[in-house]
Amino acid sequence: MKQFFFKSALTTAIIASAVGNAQAQAQDNRFYAGFGAGYSKVTNWNDFSKQTNDIGTQVSKDNDGIAFKFMGGYQFTPMFGAEFMYTRPGSPEDKIKVGQDFIKRDMELNVFSLAGTVTFPLSDQFSILGKAGMYHARARFTVEGSGGKVTLKDSDNGFLAGAGLRYAINERISVQGEYEYFNGIGKEGNFKGLNIYMLSTSLVYHW
Repeated sequence: MKQFFFKSALTTAIIASAVGNAQAQAQDNRFYAGFGAGYSKVTNWNDFSKQTNDIGTQVSKDNDGIAFKFMGGYQFTPMFGAEFMYTRPGSPEDKIKVGQDFIKRDMELNVFSLAGTVTFPLSDQFSILGKAGMYHARARFTVEGSGGKVTLKDSDNGFLAGAGLRYAINERISVQGEYEYFNGIGKEGNFKGLNIYMLSTSLVYHW
């Protein structure tokens, strides 16, 4: 009888310890921050260029480039969280010939976003990532020619979505690759209807 009670107590202690450790681990590493860089492409740039195609001929166009981002987030549960991100996509630009003169146009975008995140673990090290949320974009549009330079500013809000894969190097550090889409930047004005597609790799620290 004593041996039975001893085994029962030992089993209960082991189970309680395991549950406690699992709960403690679930509470750990809820915050994270990281930096990423990659490739971005801005679409609908042709539509954007039509604003001056009536007075000139487009001789060059570049709507992709190097992008970078900073992110910080919090895991409410091991699966669900929230993330704030600052993104600087590559700057689209083009050049238009008007008579004997050339007009250069370029645009700088700064995007701030807040998204809900979902994490699906595949193993102890690999996880599938998903996100959806809203962004606020600020743009600076510059037109430069022989007559001088004109700079305009605009802003807009919209939706974003993304998916990726995370690899945990250890409990604190992970590497993740993501594909993100920012929909319909600009409803009117100088950057109407632009979409941003971004493919990036990030280094993330968890605590």
